[in-house]
Amino acid sequence: MAKLRAWLNRHPLGAPYRGLRDILRISANRRALLEQISTNRRELLEQISTNRRELLEQIATNRGELLEQISINRREMAERDGQFQAIIQRVEQDISEQGSRLARLERLEYQNLQTLKQIEPLYKTPELPFSYTQSPAPWIKNAERLLGQSLEDLEPEQRDHWFYSFYSEMAGGVSHILEQQYQVYLPLLPKIPNARVLDIGCGAGEFLNFLKIHDVSAIGIDLDAHEVERANERGLTAVHAEATEYLMHCDEHFAAISLFQVIEHVPPAEIRPLIEACAKALAPGGALLVETINLRNPNAVNGFYTDPTHQVPLSDNYMSFVFQWNQLENVEFIYTLPEWMAGISAEDRSRCYANYTVIGFRKS
Repeated sequence: MAKLRAWLNRHPLGAPYRGLRDILRISANRRALLEQISTNRRELLEQISTNRRELLEQIATNRGELLEQISINRREMAERDGQFQAIIQRVEQDISEQGSRLARLERLEYQNLQTLKQIEPLYKTPELPFSYTQSPAPWIKNAERLLGQSLEDLEPEQRDHWFYSFYSEMAGGVSHILEQQYQVYLPLLPKIPNARVLDIGCGAGEFLNFLKIHDVSAIGIDLDAHEVERANERGLTAVHAEATEYLMHCDEHFAAISLFQVIEHVPPAEIRPLIEACAKALAPGGALLVETINLRNPNAVNGFYTDPTHQVPLSDNYMSFVFQWNQLENVEFIYTLPEWMAGISAEDRSRCYANYTVIGFRKS
């Protein structure tokens, strides 16, 4: 094409071929345009490739940074989760401790309320009416139920015979309390071959029956003939006798002698001779047990005067002195029937019980 153009330039054509020059010019322009388009296309493709590469690099960079940030965030979240778990554990522990404190406070509150109720009579002055009426307990019905005997069915001459039996059962039965007391005494009774237990003031045989159940040989004596009859009817060994006289004429020596709620019925002048006779009637190593009302307890003192057959109240100090006077050894006090009241310190245990028992042993 270039040669043709050069030839035409050297040899001008005639009129019929003049348009050929224009065609050649157009062809040259087209070729230049195509070359320009090709160049532009190549440059555009290179630019696109460059931009794509840069974009991919940027995406890769951003992706790496994003993944790194995600990893950092995950580590931070894991650390925070651990911190949150620790906080939750501390909170749960605090809640548990607070619950324990609350439970203790509730117990203390309950105890304080109970204490306030107990000491209320000491600080609260009630408004009392001018008069007050109250019925007594059904004493006779209580006794009839336990004795199986109607008062109305008794002949006039029998009433005196039955009086003390009715009086002793007027409360309606205290066998559950007696059982607890006897359980305290049982392990204290010495086991001496061929030696029985003597229960002075045995009544209807409550202690004798307890000993029989536990295979302990025993005999009882009582001043009330009808009570002795009741004991015998239960298959128990009981004798109608006065204690001191019985012991003075008895050749038997006993493993133990018991006087439960008896000594306060004895006239004051007869107490020392009775204790002396008991001490002499013990077998070597035998035990003497005397239970009576505890004067250290105000309620017990009040109860002492509810029974007109009581003679004088006897302190534990006096009774322990009489025991030692009669050369009994290892003398101790046993306090039973807890009965606390407001104004008495629980630390002074000797004042918190209605009864006391003094126990001593004959020298072996």
